[in-house]
Amino acid sequence: MKNIINNLKDPKKRSLTLLGVYLVFFIFVFLVIDSGKTYTLKEKNINFDKEETITEEKIDNYNYTFMLNNNIVTGTFFNNTSLFTFESNNYYLENNITYVINNDHYYESSIIYNVDKLLNIGELMKNREEYSTTSYKDGRSVVTYLVPLNDFYNFYYGFSIEDDRNIEIAVEKNNNIISKISIDLTGIDDNLNLITLQYSDVNNISSLNFNKDNYIYGE
Repeated sequence: MKNIINNLKDPKKRSLTLLGVYLVFFIFVFLVIDSGKTYTLKEKNINFDKEETITEEKIDNYNYTFMLNNNIVTGTFFNNTSLFTFESNNYYLENNITYVINNDHYYESSIIYNVDKLLNIGELMKNREEYSTTSYKDGRSVVTYLVPLNDFYNFYYGFSIEDDRNIEIAVEKNNNIISKISIDLTGIDDNLNLITLQYSDVNNISSLNFNKDNYIYGE
């Protein structure tokens, strides 16, 4: 400090000394401001293996609510099977086959939405890099993927279309576990405009509350 004061008194050294003092001051201010920021590393190539559809870690069970346009599908996924409700009817899903449950009978059926595909929606993001990432201080983050529309049609409907547009799939995670997936097809698909897939009770489901052995197969 004494040397700095002496240099300030020396006209030959005054300008250079002031420049050094200002430089140290601005570096200090920058470090103080920068220390208050939160940085999030981008996550690339998140693993969406079939058994890891809605999280980077393996899960076996969860509850879900799928909002499809103005319709709602609610259900439970457990050990690669699912029990869900749509339009007051109960359904059972196993090996990609949908069965309707009618009193003490169950038999193959179908609904207008491919629930089995939606349960594996993570396949569409597999090995894709994120388009954008937004992180929040409460532990939430939203990762957006650009997916070719033709890939979506191949996955969901099982056929290709001649369309080079991309769609955005927004994946919201809470503490690294995916809680919601949103897909906007407005102006693209008249049958399926808005898709919102919400997940809860991940890895906290103990059973499916359905045993087909207790039911009679057939109408």
